[in-house]
This record gives sequence, structure tokens and C-alpha cells, in this order.
Amino acid sequence: MFFARFFSSLLPILAVLLAFTASIFFHELGHFIAAKIRKLEVPIFSFGFGPRLFSLHIGGSEFRLSLFPLGGFVSIPQLSPPKNPEDPSNLPPSTRIFSDKVFIALMGPIFNFIFAFFLALALFFYGVNFPPSFTHNSIGFVHPEITLDNGNTSPSPAYLAGLQTGDQICSIDGTPTSNFFDIIHGITLGKNRDQLGPISSISVLRNGQSLEFSVHPVLLKQSPQGHDAFRTIGIEPYQELIVAHVFDTSPAHCVGLKRGDQLLALDGHKIFSLSHLLKMLEQRDHGTLSIQRSGENIDLPIHAKKIPATLPIIRFTTDHGPFELVPVFDRRDRIEDPLLDR
Repeated sequence: MFFARFFSSLLPILAVLLAFTASIFFHELGHFIAAKIRKLEVPIFSFGFGPRLFSLHIGGSEFRLSLFPLGGFVSIPQLSPPKNPEDPSNLPPSTRIFSDKVFIALMGPIFNFIFAFFLALALFFYGVNFPPSFTHNSIGFVHPEITLDNGNTSPSPAYLAGLQTGDQICSIDGTPTSNFFDIIHGITLGKNRDQLGPISSISVLRNGQSLEFSVHPVLLKQSPQGHDAFRTIGIEPYQELIVAHVFDTSPAHCVGLKRGDQLLALDGHKIFSLSHLLKMLEQRDHGTLSIQRSGENIDLPIHAKKIPATLPIIRFTTDHGPFELVPVFDRRDRIEDPLLDR
């Protein structure tokens, strides 16, 4: 589990390093090709920096693979000022041609543009992976309340307008929506206003019926340290819930829930997201959970049980006795547990 989390957090860093390396490599490749076109001497073209690992001599140039594969460099002596300007005999005559230097210098950025163009072309044809929950345009959960920037809570705009969990958002301000990214863009980039402030006209499909709602988004910062505020209405995307792990002592294990099971419905009510499931479990302590396992639909009787929201994570001793450091959670959600009272 640790290694899986470690490598998953390492992947974005590796992706940035790969893009950085590719950008530098194509930049230097542009210099190299330009120098060859102008018939200048190019003694070294290296992929990476540091000590040489492997090299190959072709056409008067040494193609080198170096120890640290981060970018690369190309050696063109004619572009460097000669140590003795009075004796240019060791350099080709083209050293003194200004157009050569300009041409070689420009080919680096030009190759960067060419690389970016083909990269964008590849992304256009092959696309990028959306998070599975963002491929739908259905509401996974409508939050009854949202927390404002000042710390106070307020009914969410979606809840006040009458939107419901499971509604399929078809358009925002007349622009069709096919996934949750479209919904986010439609809300955050909306320009319509009325006397109450920002307003969005949202068309939804509910139980086969088309409905129109006027929603007044609120401006919220993405982080306390940030300065930019974005429009939000207090909804989550639809999620397909698939069990990743079942704890041995949990009620889920007792009823036979297994890894890979997909949660479909609770007491006949379709589950649209994890928040939706948790909200339904707050309203009942038992029920029938419908799942799909290996293509087969199965109903499991469940008995939900409240467990402590946190356990101590650090224990230390001072002159005043032992203390336990625990993450802070809402007092309303606290469940008494002997582990927390030792």
C-alpha cells in the first residue's frame, strides 16, 4: 500500500521531468540540424548531462548518452568567441557570418513550437483520460449547505433552487453539457447576472421530464490562501462506487461485501455518489444493498454501524501526564469510544 501511494505521488513529478527533458532535447536538436544545414562543425550532441555512458560517431559528430538524462546539449565551437580573435584558422570561415548564428539560434525555439504542435495534435486525436466521475453529466449529490469564505454555513445555491441528486444537467445558459467538465465550465465562466447577483439557467432531465431552474452561484475561494474566487453551486459529480478494500472487522465484511463489488442501490434507491450513500446511511441503520459482482446482481442485507471518526495518531508524555494527539473533527460527529478516553 505504501509503495503504491509513493509511486502514484511520484508519477506527476516524473511526467514534469519527462516533458522538461523532451522540450530541451528538441530545442538542442533544432540547433544541431541548423548547424549541419549551414555546414558548421558539431563535435558533440549529447542526450543528458554528466559523465558519458555511451557514444557513437557518425558524420563527424559524437552522439553521446550521458549519466543524467535531463535535457541535453550540443557543442558548436563556431558560436563561441574564439580564444584568439586574431587567429581564426582553427574555425571554418562561416564563423564570421552573422546569419549563421541567427539561423542556428532561431531553430531551437522553432523546434520547440514544432514539438508542442505535434504533442497537441496527439492529445487532440488520442485525448486525455477524464476521471470516471467526470464523464457523466448527472448530479451525484446536492449539498444542503456549503461553507462560505468567512467560515459561516449557508444553504447551497443548488439546494435552494430545487436541484436534486440524480438530475441530469442537459444545458447551462443554453450551452449543452455532456460531462461534468462542461458543467464546471458553464457555472464558473457564466456571465449572466440579475439584481441578486450571478445567475445560471440550468436545464435538467428528471425522471424523463425536462425542467428549468434559475440558480444563483456563490463566489468561493479554492483555498484560504488564494485570492481568486470562483462560482459554485454546491454539487458533486456522479460516481460509480466500486469496493477497493473491506476491513475484516467492518459490517461490510460481515455481510459478505468483497473487493471489486459495485454498489448500485440502497433499498431500491440508486446510489449516485459516496456522499449520497453516506447521506442515505445517516437516515437508516439497516437496509438492502444491491451490488453487482462479476456481472451478477446480488442483494445483501446490511446493518450500518457508527464507528469513531478518528483514532489517536501520536502518543506522548509530559510532566502533566500522557496526551494523545488526534485530528480535530466536528463535535456533532463524535462517537464515544474507549480508545479515545484512555
